[in-house]
Amino acid sequence: MDSIQVREACDRRAWVRDGDRSSCKECIKGFSVTRRRHHCRVCGDIVCHSCSATVYLLNTTSNVGRACHSCARPSLDHSPPRRRFALTSAPWCESSSSAWHADCVICLDPFTAQSDAHVVTLPCQHAFHRQCADPWLATHDECPTCRRPLAQDRTAFLEFIFF
Repeated sequence: MDSIQVREACDRRAWVRDGDRSSCKECIKGFSVTRRRHHCRVCGDIVCHSCSATVYLLNTTSNVGRACHSCARPSLDHSPPRRRFALTSAPWCESSSSAWHADCVICLDPFTAQSDAHVVTLPCQHAFHRQCADPWLATHDECPTCRRPLAQDRTAFLEFIFF
């Protein structure tokens, strides 16, 4: 998969029980000590690691999970993200280093002189590496730290509707 897809997670109660599947739904190879079971976070079926990919999940606290290739594949059958922000416009503003905490709370890496050009601050004054916050804000309209609501960019919304 070339890009990470955004999907709705299924409820854990809908997952296929471990005992109900002895082989991967995708490659049909049996599970063992070296080929472990992974629940697809989108459809709830069970696949091996080789037959799964990372997806962004809209309705979970973790926001990232594994999905079978069928669910992770780009397709018109899947709904696009609910929100779309033009991250070069509001709510972003370039940050001065005095507003930063020591580390980006998403990746936990420290802010450094080399990352100065790639650090941005939300209106609530929480700072992030831009590459860390972009995926979050593609599907959320709130700060990942304090959950303060962010104004949606109407231009991006109209581009999405009329695309």
